[in-house]
Amino acid sequence: MLEVRGVAADYGDVRALWDVSLEVKSGEIVTLIGPNGAGKTTLMYTISGFIQPSAGEIVFEGTMLASLAAHQIVERGVVLVPEGRHIFSTMRVEENLEVGAYSAKARRERDASFRRVYEIFPVLRERRNQIAGTMSGGQHLLLAAAHAAGRHGITGRAKRTAGAAARGPRVCAGAGPRGRHRQRG
Repeated sequence: MLEVRGVAADYGDVRALWDVSLEVKSGEIVTLIGPNGAGKTTLMYTISGFIQPSAGEIVFEGTMLASLAAHQIVERGVVLVPEGRHIFSTMRVEENLEVGAYSAKARRERDASFRRVYEIFPVLRERRNQIAGTMSGGQHLLLAAAHAAGRHGITGRAKRTAGAAARGPRVCAGAGPRGRHRQRG
């Protein structure tokens, strides 16, 4: 589904990523874990098209992403959900999800997308008529992630992990809370 092969990325003359490779198969959940400055957010920005890789390949469902603009990458199904509570707090949960269906494809597939979101995040189904700003912080993050997960098969979330493993980033992949998982580091 998603393959990152030997990716490097720079900020001007400063190299931020060196030879990063990972694979995400359909149905897997992947997290990047590492200390501040390890390159987690830079990798997510590079996959999402905000930063162009200086080396390597990023392939999503057989399509090379490196030459595409960020909005074209979103149309193909790779969406970055930034850290923080990026929701419309005065709107109902379901209205927030409707606002997320901005592309023509998402509008056509709205009903299927809502079913998928409510399957992945059952608490959002229970709270679909609740004003989003009255939910807990964790539920806000679920709602933000649901924008992407409902429309597409893959979601990235940029989050700082202060104090996490001092060895550098690790990739953890799994099939869900009760599914299989693997860790590489």
